[in-house]
Amino acid sequence: MNRWPKISVVIVTRNRVANLKKTLDRVLEDDYPNRELIVVDGASTDGTVQLIKSYGAKITRHLSEPDSGEYDAWNKAIGLVTGDIVKPLPDDDLLRPGSLRLAANYFSEHPETGILFGQSQIWDGRGGDLVHLKDTFCMDLGRTSLHHWLRQTHGLNSVASFIRRDVYRQIGPYRTDITAGDTEFWVRAASRGVGFGLMPEVVVDYVVTGNNLEITRSFQIAWDVVRINATYGSAADVLYALWQRRWTLSGYHELVGRAARVSHSFGLHPRRAILQVMQRAGLRR
Repeated sequence: MNRWPKISVVIVTRNRVANLKKTLDRVLEDDYPNRELIVVDGASTDGTVQLIKSYGAKITRHLSEPDSGEYDAWNKAIGLVTGDIVKPLPDDDLLRPGSLRLAANYFSEHPETGILFGQSQIWDGRGGDLVHLKDTFCMDLGRTSLHHWLRQTHGLNSVASFIRRDVYRQIGPYRTDITAGDTEFWVRAASRGVGFGLMPEVVVDYVVTGNNLEITRSFQIAWDVVRINATYGSAADVLYALWQRRWTLSGYHELVGRAARVSHSFGLHPRRAILQVMQRAGLRR
């Protein structure tokens, strides 16, 4: 692999033009010398296409057409890449400058690694300034085993991933018939012996916008996790998934989510206000 292998940053989007601009601008702040930037848009009607075109040659390739869901769009994006390494990036998350160099160095020093994870910080971006919620942290390669993927006890965030393009050739694209397509992809990779790597650095800021898939489709994701465990794991793994997701599957989380959306529609953000007070008091970073 070259010292600076080509990294393909791929973004999928639909009708989130304001978020997309922030994501694009952050990617373009990175001075990595061998990068391409690919954007796949699901036929947006909010000015997204015009925004993409305004970047000119800074965006290597873009596509705007209807798709059958997020993971159909991701597969289209992967089909356009020419790089050695793929950096999937949702349209509401922010890449940290320098992250591409960190990933390139790691892959160069660890040729056995097919999928690399960095760390991430999670922020509440619903109205006003970003409020820090928590960090994800995992530095134990043992926690990238099939067992930990099935039990969801790895402490990893999908948005902090980098993937060799060869991995897609080896295990196939994302499944489009389930909502938790990224989870199924990681579990499938672990079951096929793909090597995982971990970096201690924070490489991406994950922003909770209220439109994140794990919020808007949490019930379906919970059932998908049960299905994934049934496919790749044991009866004990299925029971574990049912127990861990019991509140979501019972509808409790949906009720809480509806109450939160009503509250937010009136400009009220109780949790956000509490976190801001804690930050000002020095109780949270």
